[in-house]
Parts: sequence; C-alpha cells; structure tokens
Amino acid sequence: MKFKIIITLITIVILAGCSNSDWRTASRESAGIAVDPAEFSNAVIEFYAADAFSWRGWFAVHTWIAVKPKNAEEHTVYEVVGWRVRRGQ
Repeated sequence: MKFKIIITLITIVILAGCSNSDWRTASRESAGIAVDPAEFSNAVIEFYAADAFSWRGWFAVHTWIAVKPKNAEEHTVYEVVGWRVRRGQ
C-alpha cells in the first residue's frame, strides 16, 4: 500500500513539474526546416509531426501539412488543433 502511495506522489510531482508553462505562451517562430520559397520555385507539399506540448508529448504528436504552390512566395499551413476532435466537430 505504501508503495502505491509513493508512486502516486512521485507521478503527481513529475506531472506538476511539466506544467510550469502552457501552449499559449510557446514560441511561434519558424523552426526553419521548410524549403525557402524564395530559393525553390517548384510546388511543394511537406508533412510534419512533432511532440505535443508538455506532458501530452509523451503520448501524442501534433501533425500539420505545409503546401507551397508553384512560384508562390509563402507556404500555407493546414493543421487540426484540439483534443478529442472527431468527425469534424
């Protein structure tokens, strides 16, 4: 019984330590991994995945698609944001 209590307390401390910030304050700067539209004129479709923010990253990834039409000056990004998103709701 004591072992379960200790494990529970350790888990709470670890999870609480991961929540000192939230996704709203995370950096929105580019990681610079997409092709530069000024240097590459062809059409491009890129698929990305990264760990979800905070402790959710242990269990899930955030995915998005970046699209650049031929001769376009910038990418368009398509993503789904939210938990429990089902059937477009």
